[in-house]
Amino acid sequence: MYGVRTTYIRTDNRIPDIKRNGTTYSHGRWESEDKYKRAVVGLEEPFYFPHAREDMSTTQREERDKLLNSRFQVDQVKVMRDRYRLRIFKPTGYRNASGNQTLRGKIVRRVMEQKLARENAVAMAVKDMLSDADVAARLPTVSTKNA
Repeated sequence: MYGVRTTYIRTDNRIPDIKRNGTTYSHGRWESEDKYKRAVVGLEEPFYFPHAREDMSTTQREERDKLLNSRFQVDQVKVMRDRYRLRIFKPTGYRNASGNQTLRGKIVRRVMEQKLARENAVAMAVKDMLSDADVAARLPTVSTKNA
C-alpha cells in the first residue's frame, strides 16, 4: 500500500488462559480481550506515516483541521460530548450551583455572612459618628465611676 519493502513477516496467535465461568462453572476462554492475532513485519527502512500531524506545517495543520471539521463535524461532536458529560457526570455540589440555598449548611453560612455585614456596617457608622465632633458632643455619656 505504501510501497514499503519488507524483509520478513511473522504472525502469532495469543491464546488466553482457561478460566471458569462464574454462572455455569464451566471452563473456557469466553470473550477474552487477551485473545488476539499479531503480525510482526521487518522493514528495510524505517516507516513514517505520510500524513502525520506532527510533521505538518501550521498552515497544513489548520487546513487539515478545517477539512476534518467540515467532513466530520469535530467541533460539534466536542460540544455534544461536553454537554453529555455535564448531564451525566455532574460535579460535586452541582445541585446548588445555580444559587439555590436549600442545604442547611449553606443557609447558615449565608445568614452568618449577612449578620457579619450588618455588624460591620453598624461599626463603621458608629466610628463615623464618633469621629464627627458635633455628633460626639451630643451623644449621652455614661459614667464609668463606681456608684
